[in-house]
Amino acid sequence: MMSDKDLDHAETAIAKARTELADVCAGRKRWTMCIPARPGEDTDLVLGDGLREGLRAVAEVRMLRAELAHLMRTKDPVVVADAIRAARATAPEVPV
Repeated sequence: MMSDKDLDHAETAIAKARTELADVCAGRKRWTMCIPARPGEDTDLVLGDGLREGLRAVAEVRMLRAELAHLMRTKDPVVVADAIRAARATAPEVPV
């Protein structure tokens, strides 16, 4: 399971990739790829890192949904639904 630190890294990488893509598309920055590679600076690596972290988060959501479906089948659905509502009430908003 992704730790809070992992989630923070994923969120940062995705935000950086989003900004990088917007800047390249708007002409504010040129696409860069260097040898040797410069992680965190080369456009291909910034976008790749953001996509990788996004896919990692999606995989975790899928795993958690499968676990939740299992809980809903094997436990009291009302108790599980109450726990979900409580978790959602304290979760931070997701920026779009």
